[in-house]
Amino acid sequence: MPVLVSILIVLLIIILIALFSISGFLFHHLTYKNSHWFSKTAHGIINPNDATTSNDTQLIYNKELIHFWDNFDESVEITSFDHLKLFGRIFYAIPKSNNWVILAHGYRSNGYFDSAPIAQELVKNGFNCLVIDQRAHGQSQGTRITLGKNESHDLVAWTTFLKDNQTVEQLFWFGDSMGAGTVLMASPQAHTLGMTGIIADCGYSDVPTLFRDILTNRFKVPDSLPLLTIINLISRLRLGFNFKAISPKTNLEKNTVPLLLIHGQKDLFVPAYMSLENQSATNGPVETLFIEDAGHFQSHIIARDEYFKTLINFITKSS
Repeated sequence: MPVLVSILIVLLIIILIALFSISGFLFHHLTYKNSHWFSKTAHGIINPNDATTSNDTQLIYNKELIHFWDNFDESVEITSFDHLKLFGRIFYAIPKSNNWVILAHGYRSNGYFDSAPIAQELVKNGFNCLVIDQRAHGQSQGTRITLGKNESHDLVAWTTFLKDNQTVEQLFWFGDSMGAGTVLMASPQAHTLGMTGIIADCGYSDVPTLFRDILTNRFKVPDSLPLLTIINLISRLRLGFNFKAISPKTNLEKNTVPLLLIHGQKDLFVPAYMSLENQSATNGPVETLFIEDAGHFQSHIIARDEYFKTLINFITKSS
């Protein structure tokens, strides 16, 4: 019997080491800025219908957009609460306007690919745009991506910076994917900051649920394995919080400003039902746009006219 007990203890230790090793690997590569494993392997598994694979992208990312992006009017920087230099680009509308939109891009993306097509249309319609590089992305400093937790504090800092340095009459937040998570996580402060409205394209409602969906549906990990619990433990030790703290739908319960939710119904990364959960959670006026044939952050490509008509109508009506 003692031999059997010893064998069981050894097996248990091996299993625990394996679980912690796998969880540590996943935590590192999900949050670390320079993850080659994510870019080479995981990205195609997690987000198989990425907009970069669409033939329609050539209609969006053309010479006109490149010219727009390269000829931004002003570069700006702020310092985050944890002493990171954060970078942004300002595009002014012509004729002069005091209406603004701050745009936050998605997970492991950048201002050009995510925000430039949106900003280009907003500028044409009379809105100045501040396109930010989120922490650990683009020209902003940082090594860890926190999926909207710390990024939402950065967004509040950007908002304060803009209002301190520009004449602002109407002000909106726009975010896609993790950028949507960022603006929704910041939503409890939207009213105090004087926000006019919030637009969230393909935003998640809850990070633990999103992770569970990815682990079970994409990586085929049995739900019975406590990987998410261990990842939360590692996150608390490394980042000071666990992923349970990243719940846009919970924060939306404190939101009262107008909200526009957009989602592609064929989104295989962030399921469309998450926008329905966010719709139910908010305590302010809410509008939705669901695009039947669009994958993750593809609605502005698949249904361009409907997308921008809805977006411009929302910000014009809310202003």
